[in-house]
Amino acid sequence: ELGITREGQIIGTPSYISPEQCESRPADARSDIYSLGASYYKMLTGERPFADQTTAVAVMYAHCNAERPDPRDKNPNVPAAATEGVRRAMATRPINRYKNMAEMEQALADVERELAGDLPSRRTPRRGSGMGWIAGGLLVTLILAVAFWFFGRGSALPSGEPIRVGVLHSLSGTMADSERPVVHATLLAIEMLNARGGVLGRPVEPIVVDGRSRAESFENGAERLINEDHVVTVFGCWTSESRKTIVPVFEDADHLLIYPVQYEGLEESPNVIYVGAAPNQQILPAIDWLHNEKKMRTFFMVGSDYVFPRMAGEIIKDRVGELSGEILGEIYLPLGTRDVDPAVDAVEKAQPDVILNLINGSTNVAFFEELRSRGVTPEEIPSLSFSVGEAELARMDPDAMAGDYAAWNYFQSIDSPANAEFVKAFRAKYGPHQVITDPMETAYAGVMLWAAAVTEAGSTDPVAIRRAMRGVRGEGPSGAIRIDPATQHAYKTPRIGQIRADGQFDIVWQAEQPVKPEPYPTSRTAAEWRAALTDLYRGWQNQWSAPPMQGKNKK
Repeated sequence: ELGITREGQIIGTPSYISPEQCESRPADARSDIYSLGASYYKMLTGERPFADQTTAVAVMYAHCNAERPDPRDKNPNVPAAATEGVRRAMATRPINRYKNMAEMEQALADVERELAGDLPSRRTPRRGSGMGWIAGGLLVTLILAVAFWFFGRGSALPSGEPIRVGVLHSLSGTMADSERPVVHATLLAIEMLNARGGVLGRPVEPIVVDGRSRAESFENGAERLINEDHVVTVFGCWTSESRKTIVPVFEDADHLLIYPVQYEGLEESPNVIYVGAAPNQQILPAIDWLHNEKKMRTFFMVGSDYVFPRMAGEIIKDRVGELSGEILGEIYLPLGTRDVDPAVDAVEKAQPDVILNLINGSTNVAFFEELRSRGVTPEEIPSLSFSVGEAELARMDPDAMAGDYAAWNYFQSIDSPANAEFVKAFRAKYGPHQVITDPMETAYAGVMLWAAAVTEAGSTDPVAIRRAMRGVRGEGPSGAIRIDPATQHAYKTPRIGQIRADGQFDIVWQAEQPVKPEPYPTSRTAAEWRAALTDLYRGWQNQWSAPPMQGKNKK
């Protein structure tokens, strides 16, 4: 009973709670609107409301009695419509606030019109039709996330000591072609944050470290970023080998890693926020789609010989068995190899309905070149890839790839205003011919969710950020995204794309709504999955990829 909230108890963060909460009076949904207004003020000015008060009691007294804060006193560039939004949302009496979220939506719409030059003077927001990108609780965090994504201009320039973050990806080696664009997307997000006032009013300073496509380089880089550069968070990794190698570093330091790539699941570290897809958000929906929609019954798996393809292969075999399908064979190649003849030989011999491609990195180019040179086309034996996106296709012959499939949560071809703005911003910085991939969009979203969490926490302590990340949500280029507090994985929308001759994808299927993450597929218990991982690790001499010359091709 001691943990139960009692009547009359004050609940909430003093800088954001409503007057009725401060005085332990009955509260309704308009109390959440007040908190949204206080959070909006913080975003516009870089300071919490009534920050000049020195104690929590004084802050709460100001919420109840002081004149409503005007963000233009701190930042004269704040639009009049934004000031009106804060004043109305933070009205002392609930009856004077917005009646519902629809009215709050209209206030933000007026901000956009004023910034575009279509709203010359202050006006009272009109009733809107609904706030589609706000749903459920955790409203303070949500409005911050949405605001960081789409609120454009007018914030004060950041000042003070920089908030240092690490960006740890491969800029050289076999994974560089895939990971370098992820670095670019991460840096774009940080640049946009700084252009809008930074985080907590401070600039965000990225420190980029090259993982060199080698697990030991990732481990050394993580230790350096945490212990020498004193970053507050690290954004990084692509392969599960690199992630699994550095997770113990973050757990030992009680630090924070934000991981942006789809993976095999089977992991829940308290020190990692998994923004990429879990198996039930990419791998399993893809197999179901092939079976149910394309009527495919025989499968052949080709992958790189490290932990992600191997364990993804186990997940796939379980699901194919449940569907009464057949795996005709599987073969795993050393990461980065160009010797793909054994894999293509095996595919030609097996003649499956579809190739399930779990290859990562530059080996994809060699594999598909060899398939096409032997006349194996998408019309004869199509493939579905789990790690080939727009960036990888840019180094292949798109005409030869047209017709094959890929499973992701994001494709550049998503038709939405949010995605159009994201693509436009990326190309404005990096060039008009650049393409965007799922891990790039996820990395960008991860930075924005992180910024919302830091703002909500009011702290750069990794533990405080990690706590605030649980449940943070927003609307990104791929659609709605939020972190599940139970697993620290993101809700994601599975999609299947078919490759076009121009190197883009036609989205041929997508889930109706974001899917709750399930890191451990239900075909086995969590203990059984962990045992399988342990066996693999020990069999590889306590590392997360097959030792050189010891990888086993299974046919």
